[in-house]
Amino acid sequence: MKSKIEKYLLEKTDKLVFLSVDENVFKGNELLYNLKNIEIPIFTAKLLEMSADEKNGITTMDALSAMIYILGIDSSFKYKNQYLEFISKVIKEPAALISSLAGKSYGQGNLADSIIFSKAGIENFEPQKELLYNYALLCQQISTDAEDNMKKTDYLLESEDNFKLLIQIFPDTAMAYYYLAYHMLNYPDNIEAENLFNKAMKIGLSSEYEEDAIKMISKLSCEENIILAKEDIEDENYTQAEQRLLKALEYNQESYEALFYLGYINRINSSYETSIDFYERAYTLDPKQPRLINEMALDFAFLGDFEQSAELLRYALEIDQNNIEILCNLSMTYLNMDDIENARNYINKAMDINSEDPIVITCFNEIKKYD
Repeated sequence: MKSKIEKYLLEKTDKLVFLSVDENVFKGNELLYNLKNIEIPIFTAKLLEMSADEKNGITTMDALSAMIYILGIDSSFKYKNQYLEFISKVIKEPAALISSLAGKSYGQGNLADSIIFSKAGIENFEPQKELLYNYALLCQQISTDAEDNMKKTDYLLESEDNFKLLIQIFPDTAMAYYYLAYHMLNYPDNIEAENLFNKAMKIGLSSEYEEDAIKMISKLSCEENIILAKEDIEDENYTQAEQRLLKALEYNQESYEALFYLGYINRINSSYETSIDFYERAYTLDPKQPRLINEMALDFAFLGDFEQSAELLRYALEIDQNNIEILCNLSMTYLNMDDIENARNYINKAMDINSEDPIVITCFNEIKKYD
């Protein structure tokens, strides 16, 4: 199976030229000259260098690095087997050379070449822990920098695949679990991400990464409790929902959603003052949410403080002018204040927006009794 990023690397073949072994340029190099019936890749830059200095010939290392380069670009290159046989024959530890070539390219700021050399090593030789880790991390970096969405996705998946391969071969690589946890958040698979963060910490992270992992675990645990609480609310299981939301706050005291839904549950349970307390804490985190302000206004209305309720609803309406729920609540609030004129004014605005909404019709008919 071809790598997901190979299609982006093929253009790099422009950096190579292919020479026949019987050309004079290889004479004097017995190892290369003995290769028969195949073409040998050489970097174009090397040929330009030779043209400026006739004494400077092609070395075995020149050919080796170019062979590795083309194998990193094209995993099914026609001379792949011959190149691999030659590389293994000439070098005892190909991985060391490949790591050196990849590291040198990265140090020069040439990320694409570093990717290519690393890919050749991973696909054709026994995987090395550091090379595999750096490759996965570099693919992640290129994904982050890519502007094209398809390229961004392909490099991200390549990174994920190789972090998975890394922990399969070297299960003690804490940072691989750490980065893979972030990959899981893209799906999102919060449970698996949390598990991976925990595995990374169990193996051992530096203080900086451990602190971040702890922070992320708390965030994920908070989010998971909120998700479950919302399901409980839909099932009208308010007691369990409240317990989950309070647990979510233990992980994150500034969770807007947890505070909002705790306010909602307390309003449902007629604990209006407690509901207001939660809503006010949520309001300090985001004062521009019309739904929150509308809910808080209902609490004040139930407590009989219609002036405060109307003030909040007018503010909510400034944020969301065509919200018929706010318009209906405002009309009913004015009706409770015996302000029939404003009650009619706001319900008429709601009718103009949606005269078929059942709540709008109910409120309209209620106010019509005062005609």
